[in-house]
Amino acid sequence: MRLVTMDPAEYKNAYQLMKARRNELFARTYQNNQKLVIQAKKVHAQAIKFLENISAQDLNAIKIFLAKENKGVSEVEKTRTMIVFDATCSMGQFLQKLIFTIGTTIESTASVAKDHGISEDVSQIQLVVYRNYNCTEDQLLEFSIWETKSSILRAFLDTIKVAGGLGNEAIEVALSLANQQSENEKISQIILIGDAPANSADEVTSKRKSKHGEKYWKTTKFAKKTTYIDEVQKLKEKKIPVHSFYINESAKSNFTEISDLTGGKCAPLDIYSEAGATTLTNSITETLLRQIGRENGKGDELAEAFRSRAVQSFSE
Repeated sequence: MRLVTMDPAEYKNAYQLMKARRNELFARTYQNNQKLVIQAKKVHAQAIKFLENISAQDLNAIKIFLAKENKGVSEVEKTRTMIVFDATCSMGQFLQKLIFTIGTTIESTASVAKDHGISEDVSQIQLVVYRNYNCTEDQLLEFSIWETKSSILRAFLDTIKVAGGLGNEAIEVALSLANQQSENEKISQIILIGDAPANSADEVTSKRKSKHGEKYWKTTKFAKKTTYIDEVQKLKEKKIPVHSFYINESAKSNFTEISDLTGGKCAPLDIYSEAGATTLTNSITETLLRQIGRENGKGDELAEAFRSRAVQSFSE
């Protein structure tokens, strides 16, 4: 092994660069944590108020709280959005931002829908996590129940840890889940977020063979191999659009292909900037509202209303 030496000046520059990057990461993490604390305090205050109402035997306030927390989804106006995202090691920062985003997204969506005469609990969301074949069966694909409440979706996200990663990722297993679920219940749209393309057909075969082996996979729920192109074709036939957001340019071509084939939209997503969480929130909220608008006779009215509200908020 050849020993690589570094000039003292280069060592100092490298250290300064690492220090700067570490400080930037800490600053972003701290900002996100502050936002989560604010949201947690709001939920905590509501819980304390509920306990006070129980102590005071305020039956009306108790009924209002329980009705809000346990309200179901309107069967007439219901939309289902599956949010699919990469949870390999390179996506650590994204996962933290998504935890903050989910609550804000649901609140913003409900508020705009309510202002336009649509039930505020109109939208159900399912979170789906995919990784790669160097993970075991239980980690390759994880997903939440269909839910309208941000607290339950966040509880699911709190159990998710980044793991694995092997170049192009196993998007095909997440799309396969969407096709399986759509056989029994309607899925309105899919939102795909990741920083790497889907595995090719050859990669699916080679990665399954080299990681754990085909004998292992045959004993799992992933016994039948599939490819993203096969699953995308099924989604196309079912008219389920996939709206893709790519974090790295390397995923742009593949994500664009997936969206184009299913009639969805594709756009870049910068999660590393200070405004990354806001961009993520706005992107998901607009996508949800456009679907709700189409299914409730409002067209793109809801998304435009949200955009106007966001611009006004920014200028204040």
